[in-house]
Amino acid sequence: MKKCCFAVLIILPIILICCGGPDTEGKTYTVRYYGNGNTGGFAPEDNNHYSSGDNAVVKDQNTLTKSGYNFLHWNTRQDDSGVAYNPDDTIPVVNINIHLYAIWGNSP
Repeated sequence: MKKCCFAVLIILPIILICCGGPDTEGKTYTVRYYGNGNTGGFAPEDNNHYSSGDNAVVKDQNTLTKSGYNFLHWNTRQDDSGVAYNPDDTIPVVNINIHLYAIWGNSP
């Protein structure tokens, strides 16, 4: 079993390199928005299907609210350690679905 797995791990990358990797032609990708702890409202919806190389325009917060907090921006990570985006920014779509999380800051 170990020899078989080892052979697959060696041969598969060679096949992918020689054949150009996985075929992404015709595939589409989505952008999804998450409230990330919101207490009210609804996250925006993006019903578009993007091809690799397209640009998606980031939506506003829609009706999302979080008690005691202000909406700051969107981020690719829930803990705000990813890439931050503001409404109307553009995101290049490159062979992956995009997930954006609302980031909240304390109300003044």
